[in-house]
Amino acid sequence: MLALTVQGTGKATVVLDGLHVRVVGKNAPLAWNDYATGIGCGGGVETKSFAVALDAGRPVTTPKAGQRDFPYKVSESDPEVF
Repeated sequence: MLALTVQGTGKATVVLDGLHVRVVGKNAPLAWNDYATGIGCGGGVETKSFAVALDAGRPVTTPKAGQRDFPYKVSESDPEVF
Protein backbone atom coordinates (compact mmCIF):
# COMPACT_ATOMS: atom_id res chain seq x y z
CA MET A 1 0.00 0.00 0.00
CA LEU A 2 1.22 3.47 -0.84
CA ALA A 3 -0.26 6.86 0.09
CA LEU A 4 0.49 9.80 -2.18
CA THR A 5 -0.59 13.32 -1.15
CA VAL A 6 -0.77 15.97 -3.88
CA GLN A 7 -1.21 19.66 -3.03
CA GLY A 8 -0.66 22.84 -5.00
CA THR A 9 1.77 25.54 -3.93
CA GLY A 10 -0.47 28.48 -4.77
CA LYS A 11 -4.09 29.52 -5.18
CA ALA A 12 -4.28 28.31 -8.79
CA THR A 13 -6.03 24.98 -9.44
CA VAL A 14 -4.05 22.17 -11.11
CA VAL A 15 -5.79 19.32 -12.94
CA LEU A 16 -4.36 15.81 -12.51
CA ASP A 17 -5.16 13.83 -15.66
CA GLY A 18 -3.97 10.43 -14.45
CA LEU A 19 -1.72 8.29 -12.32
CA HIS A 20 0.77 6.06 -14.14
CA VAL A 21 2.66 3.18 -12.53
CA ARG A 22 6.00 1.79 -13.67
CA VAL A 23 7.52 -1.29 -12.03
CA VAL A 24 11.30 -0.88 -11.76
CA GLY A 25 12.09 -4.03 -9.75
CA LYS A 26 10.59 -7.08 -8.04
CA ASN A 27 11.52 -9.01 -4.90
CA ALA A 28 9.92 -11.63 -2.67
CA PRO A 29 7.28 -10.30 -0.27
CA LEU A 30 8.32 -9.35 3.25
CA ALA A 31 8.22 -12.15 5.82
CA TRP A 32 5.98 -10.10 8.14
CA ASN A 33 2.80 -8.05 7.95
CA ASP A 34 2.85 -4.27 8.13
CA TYR A 35 -0.05 -2.34 9.65
CA ALA A 36 -0.85 1.34 9.81
CA THR A 37 -3.44 3.22 11.83
CA GLY A 38 -5.37 6.27 10.78
CA ILE A 39 -4.34 8.32 13.81
CA GLY A 40 -2.27 11.41 13.17
CA CYS A 41 -2.28 14.52 11.03
CA GLY A 42 -4.14 14.84 7.75
CA GLY A 43 -7.02 17.18 8.48
CA GLY A 44 -9.69 14.70 7.39
CA VAL A 45 -8.75 14.58 3.70
CA GLU A 46 -10.64 11.70 2.09
CA THR A 47 -8.40 9.10 0.43
CA LYS A 48 -9.03 8.08 -3.18
CA SER A 49 -8.36 4.34 -3.58
CA PHE A 50 -7.02 2.62 -6.68
CA ALA A 51 -5.97 -0.97 -7.40
CA VAL A 52 -2.88 -1.73 -9.50
CA ALA A 53 -1.97 -5.16 -10.90
CA LEU A 54 1.81 -4.89 -10.51
CA ASP A 55 2.42 -8.19 -12.36
CA ALA A 56 0.73 -6.89 -15.53
CA GLY A 57 2.94 -5.97 -18.48
CA ARG A 58 1.56 -2.42 -18.34
CA PRO A 59 0.12 -1.78 -14.86
CA VAL A 60 -2.92 0.51 -14.83
CA THR A 61 -4.82 2.10 -11.97
CA THR A 62 -8.43 1.02 -11.42
CA PRO A 63 -10.69 2.99 -9.04
CA LYS A 64 -11.82 1.02 -5.95
CA ALA A 65 -14.65 1.26 -3.45
CA GLY A 66 -16.91 3.39 -5.64
CA GLN A 67 -14.25 6.04 -6.30
CA ARG A 68 -14.26 7.84 -9.61
CA ASP A 69 -11.39 7.79 -12.07
CA PHE A 70 -9.24 10.77 -13.06
CA PRO A 71 -9.23 13.75 -13.61
CA TYR A 72 -8.93 15.30 -10.14
CA LYS A 73 -8.06 18.89 -9.21
CA VAL A 74 -5.79 20.19 -6.47
CA SER A 75 -4.73 23.55 -5.11
CA GLU A 76 -3.00 24.87 -2.02
CA SER A 77 -6.25 24.71 -0.05
CA ASP A 78 -7.68 21.58 -1.73
CA PRO A 79 -5.24 18.60 -1.59
CA GLU A 80 -5.96 15.01 -2.66
CA VAL A 81 -4.65 11.78 -1.14
CA PHE A 82 -4.34 8.75 -3.42
